[in-house]
Amino acid sequence: DKVGVFVGDECRAVENVIINDGKAYVTLLIQGETIETATFKLYDKSNDIVLDIEDEHQTSPGNKIGIPPNYLTLNATLPEFTVTYNGNDSTVGTVPVDNNNPYDYTSTVTVLDNTGSLEKTGYTFAGWNTKADGTSTSYAANATFNMPASDVTLYAKWTINNYTVTYEGNDSTVGTVPVDNNNPYD
Repeated sequence: DKVGVFVGDECRAVENVIINDGKAYVTLLIQGETIETATFKLYDKSNDIVLDIEDEHQTSPGNKIGIPPNYLTLNATLPEFTVTYNGNDSTVGTVPVDNNNPYDYTSTVTVLDNTGSLEKTGYTFAGWNTKADGTSTSYAANATFNMPASDVTLYAKWTINNYTVTYEGNDSTVGTVPVDNNNPYD
C-alpha cells in the first residue's frame, strides 16, 4: 500500500505506508512552491481503491518539510466500516449484532455464530456468505478476515434439507414393502 501527497490535483510524492491500529504512518519529503495545503490519499493495492485520508499539512515557499531529522510523519485516522448480518429469508430468529462495529480499515473481524437462532423452513444454517445467493466468500463462525475499505454484509447461508421416504409393512404377513428409488427428496 502507498500514500500519495497531493497539492490540488498534482501528486508531489508517493511512499510506502505502515497501517497500525487504524492509523496510517508514512515518512514523506514535501517541498512547497508557495504556501500550499498538502492532502493525502491512500492506495490500497489489494482492493485497487484510493481512500482520502483526513489529514493535511501546510508547505511554504522554498521550505522543505521533512528534511532529516525532521521527517513529516503522517498520523491519520483511516475510515471506519461496519459488518452487518442478514437472515437471508430466515423464517425464525434474529440476526447477530456485531458489537465491535465500526471496524478500522484492515483490522481483523471475527465472524459471529448464529447467536439469534436463525432458522429457515426446510433448510439448515450453514454459515455466512458475502452474497445472498451463496456464490461468494463463505465464512464459518469464528473465522476471521481483514476489514476491506467498505462495509460488509454477511448473509445467512442455507442448505436444503433432504428427506427419505420409508415404507413400513405395519405387521403384514404377506409381500414386501416397496423401496423408493427416488430417495432422498428435497
